[in-house]
Amino acid sequence: MRLFITSLALASAALASAANAQSARISDAEYVALARCAGLVEGAGLDTRDLDQELRAARRGRADHIRERATNARAEAASEARSNDSADLAAERAACTA
Repeated sequence: MRLFITSLALASAALASAANAQSARISDAEYVALARCAGLVEGAGLDTRDLDQELRAARRGRADHIRERATNARAEAASEARSNDSADLAAERAACTA
């Protein structure tokens, strides 16, 4: 009986942990915005390791069209940052890395 109660407590803790991790998942819009941030930072020639790590962690379970949208947003932002590093883009980039 004691083993059963211990097993039940461990299973409950595992489920609570999984539910908590699920609620921490970012939305698709936030995922695309994060990719845009990575593109702005990349276009400015700065280090994107932290953003890339976040993107890799958030990529799991995303629909293909969302992943494609994020890839396109990153590429467009990087191109925009390379061709026109305006004050607006610098402010947006600063907000991303804060």
